[in-house]
Amino acid sequence: MLDFRIEHYEEWMKCVNKSEMKLIYIYPMDQISKYTLMTYKIPLVTTHIIFEKNSISYFKNFNNIESYYDTVEDYEEIEKLAILSGQYSRFRVDSKFTNHEFFRLYKEWIKNSISKEIASDVIVYKKDENIKGFVSYKINSSSDLVVGLIAVDPSEQGKGIGRILMHSVENIAFQKSVKNIFVSTQLENKQAMALYFSCGYIIKKYQEIYHLWVQ
Repeated sequence: MLDFRIEHYEEWMKCVNKSEMKLIYIYPMDQISKYTLMTYKIPLVTTHIIFEKNSISYFKNFNNIESYYDTVEDYEEIEKLAILSGQYSRFRVDSKFTNHEFFRLYKEWIKNSISKEIASDVIVYKKDENIKGFVSYKINSSSDLVVGLIAVDPSEQGKGIGRILMHSVENIAFQKSVKNIFVSTQLENKQAMALYFSCGYIIKKYQEIYHLWVQ
């Protein structure tokens, strides 16, 4: 986390310019830090929103929901949805990133989620044997459940699939005696914000994120 005044920033930049860093992520913690960023015209890329729910219920068992098993036939479907889930990502909205970098990041994210390197499981919603939505999650060492990626096929949006996916994750949390569920999105992602509010989540934290490109 970065908390600095203008005089601190100038000293800090002297060190940065001597390094090989190309990009620095800045998370300002107070208004004076934000003023410094504005003064030097460092762009706000996104506002990260963390939602929390700690009153967890068990819903009915849902049809069309299952854990994902990696098959050649449907891997392309879930990979496309993973890329869709990042449409408001700072790695996409910052024009100084190339699409190649963004696609590579989200392809790796879903790949490592499926292999369970960074996720406990990936849950999919299927219709006519085709994947129409998915959600990944991780139960961490603090016994909190953290939602990773979530997306619904554009042709099926508005039909309650996102809510079903979130409720399915909540069922897992209930069964495993998880006390807290966390999920994050961007302030610009109004659809995701509405989904989490409708599922009973509350905002735990706002965090503005700035990108400083050095080279």
